[in-house]
Amino acid sequence: MSLDKYRNRIKNLLDRAAACEGTPEGDLCRVKAFELAAKYALDPDDVRKQADADSAGQTAWEWELTGSYKPQQRELLAHIASALHCRVLYERSGTGRHNSFGLVFGVPRHLERVKMLFPMLNLHMSAGSTKYAANHGARDAAHTKRLKTSWMMGFSKSVFDLLEQADQDTASQVGQGAEVALLDDASAAEKLMHDYVHEAGLVLRNGRQNSRAVDPEAMHAGSEEGRRVDLGNSRLPQRKELSA
Repeated sequence: MSLDKYRNRIKNLLDRAAACEGTPEGDLCRVKAFELAAKYALDPDDVRKQADADSAGQTAWEWELTGSYKPQQRELLAHIASALHCRVLYERSGTGRHNSFGLVFGVPRHLERVKMLFPMLNLHMSAGSTKYAANHGARDAAHTKRLKTSWMMGFSKSVFDLLEQADQDTASQVGQGAEVALLDDASAAEKLMHDYVHEAGLVLRNGRQNSRAVDPEAMHAGSEEGRRVDLGNSRLPQRKELSA
């Protein structure tokens, strides 16, 4: 693995630590970032500054998933990216299991929104599903998993709907030009992904949906929570930015 890959991993850990500030997960990510920096004689502050400078025109973001329920984390990332006119790419390992690494492609202004929202919403999803399972009589490990994955499924879909509606509302206020710009942005993201796949000699396949038992009540609860999340200043940029 090149130093650039380690720098990117340190930056991702620091971003996650900032998004999870004041939590055990945030503390753990910060410790891991500094341990990795020390191992390869890299300054974390320099890594962050360089990454911030590079991201000004960034059209691809390399992500790494940690912890449990990685398929659900990927599903959330895919929903966020799709709603924000970006595209997600990941590789399967030889065993058929999903990899923990991948890329998101998109025009810079949308890619930055994905990078900002995913760590925050991923933490919200993890905490919310854990709390729901604990409060609704999970009987054993299998039942706990069904409650949590169902809750996460509902949450992810509602986040997608919320983001998509927010952009549609703002675009309609700005005018037809904004709607056309969003279509162009989605097409640009698609082209960025296909160009990467072609240059890397990869074969692109659609992700397979896992067949899994769903708890309707848990899914509904997750969906309701997804409708209530605070997206902050994550809506569509204004006309000046769109026409740039």
